[in-house]
Amino acid sequence: MQSEHQQINAWLESILHATPVQSKAAASSKGIPQEEWRFDKVPDNEAGVCLIYEYAREHVRGSKEWAKLTEQYNPSDAAKRARALRKSFLSGELHHAIHSLFGNAKFLPMLAFYPAFLATPWQAVHPGLRRKEAEDFSERQSGVQSFQEDIALQITLERDLPEYARAGATDYDSWVLLDRCFHDETNQREYGFLALNWNYTDGELMERFRQWLAEKRGDRKPIKSQQGKNKTRNYLNALGAKRLLDSGLTAAQAIRHTEHFLKDGAGCPRPLYDSERGWSKAKNETVPAVLKRLFSD
Repeated sequence: MQSEHQQINAWLESILHATPVQSKAAASSKGIPQEEWRFDKVPDNEAGVCLIYEYAREHVRGSKEWAKLTEQYNPSDAAKRARALRKSFLSGELHHAIHSLFGNAKFLPMLAFYPAFLATPWQAVHPGLRRKEAEDFSERQSGVQSFQEDIALQITLERDLPEYARAGATDYDSWVLLDRCFHDETNQREYGFLALNWNYTDGELMERFRQWLAEKRGDRKPIKSQQGKNKTRNYLNALGAKRLLDSGLTAAQAIRHTEHFLKDGAGCPRPLYDSERGWSKAKNETVPAVLKRLFSD
């Protein structure tokens, strides 16, 4: 009986012969496989790495450079692959070249270095490999977690304000307004002013901050935030919407199509988005913003 490691290696060997052509063929028809757009079945412990995986696929879709480099790094021909792997220095250079296509991404799934990456949705990956990738992702403090890091505490010094100018935040009031646009848990979110004396050591500043927290917390009870989890799901849904529209469906057709598969809390059919504006915003605003956040230099 094969060990899980052997099963994963066998599965990886099998997909080396799958090419991105399969993905293009699916996308050329009306509608696409559910695994490409429906992410409600992805377990919570895999949602974060699924987000990275699927957005990484979107990032290199249509990239001739990525296709060329991955074929050199993991050739579909077994003999060529063996020769390439023997040249460890070359593999290292190719690995770096492929990784550079993803900007400053802190985490990349291993399949991003395989030609079959584009043809293999996350939900089609071997379960054992999905679990290992999810564990690795959790340990590495990946880029997607930066979406959640800003939820608990966001400090902006006056010298940092120019970074927010493009988003329209040029003073205290506009900065608060911008922050409220990104956070839907406002019942216990509070704003104020900060004066920091850098003459004190980090340890002294942290101790003073702990004292301040103890004083100001009062009767406010910490409640486990769901915003990070919800945002991850929202970003996956937006990507699914983009792929459905890219496949040739209109927003109206996509609404009817997704209603066949999705249910609300009462068990009634529901679309992925219920308005044409929602579909357009997902494709043209949300997905580009997430791609930039995850893979920009």
